[in-house]
Formats: sequence, structure tokens, C-alpha cells
Amino acid sequence: MLKILVTGAVYMVCLFILVLVSCLMIWVITRLLRWLFPQRFSPKARPAAKKPKKVKKVIRVEDDEDAEEDA
Repeated sequence: MLKILVTGAVYMVCLFILVLVSCLMIWVITRLLRWLFPQRFSPKARPAAKKPKKVKKVIRVEDDEDAEEDA
């Protein structure tokens, strides 16, 4: 019984340390990105505006044969 409790406590401590290290990694990465690209990753940055999609114009070209058949 005591062995199970000690093992559980060790796992909980390791899990806590792992979560702290992962949070620290995320914090360091965000600080690095804000330092490298301040206009994009600043806290006050607006989301990037979406570019409007290009609309392709369809031009119908009638053949001379179609024009002669209709006449």
C-alpha cells in the first residue's frame, strides 16, 4: 500500500514538473516570436485581413460556324 502511494506521489510530482516545463517552453516561444516579428505577434495586433478571392471572368467566344448556322 505504501509503495503505491509513493509511486503515485512521484508520478504526480513528475507530471507537475512536465507541465511547468511545457508552459515555460510556450512562454519562451511566444516571447521569441514577439521579438522577431513584433508587427505580427504583438498583443495589440489585429488579425490579418483576408484577401478577396480573384474572380475569373468567363468570356464566351462564339465560333463563326455557329453564327452561320443561325443565319
